Amino acid sequence: MFRNGPYLMGFTDSFRMGQLLRYALDAPTLPTSPAALDRHMATTFISAVRKCLDTGGWLHRDGGRETGGTFLVGVAGRLFVIQGDFQVG
Repeated sequence: MFRNGPYLMGFTDSFRMGQLLRYALDAPTLPTSPAALDRHMATTFISAVRKCLDTGGWLHRDGGRETGGTFLVGVAGRLFVIQGDFQVG
């Protein structure tokens, strides 16, 4: 578990992925409206994660599909799970 900006994160896959999320991710600013948090996580946050993992050489590509790893994100009193296909749950 670690904090990056307003995000509390925990990871289950590669330690390299965790290091990139902790030290290289440029954590995006949260939206001002709590109602916009789901959209923010599925778009702005995921775009930043994908860019971070790609720059760090950890983003996997197979048949045109990008995959990352599974990790948890706690923010604004909510808990999200980010799946390997960048689905936000």
